[in-house]
Amino acid sequence: MAPVEAMAAGLPVVAADAPGVRAAVGEGDDAAGVIVPRSDAPALAHQLRRFLDDPALSSAVGARAARRVAQEFSLDAVGGRLRALLLGEEARR
Repeated sequence: MAPVEAMAAGLPVVAADAPGVRAAVGEGDDAAGVIVPRSDAPALAHQLRRFLDDPALSSAVGARAARRVAQEFSLDAVGGRLRALLLGEEARR
């Protein structure tokens, strides 16, 4: 939940590749942050420093993070997918 809470606050996420994190943060150009390998402290430190040193990058990725939360994890988004699952409908996005 911590990555999603950070994303909702408009913060970019830098996290280790733990179960569920990649699904929350996303991948590619729409990712809400950066995933680093587990047990790779230097990679984690490097990515944290990258965001701290580049406020424009941090702001842009943070804005993507907030959009991702609204689109994927909001009450309407999750409720729509749950409704589709329970009623056998196609999920609306």
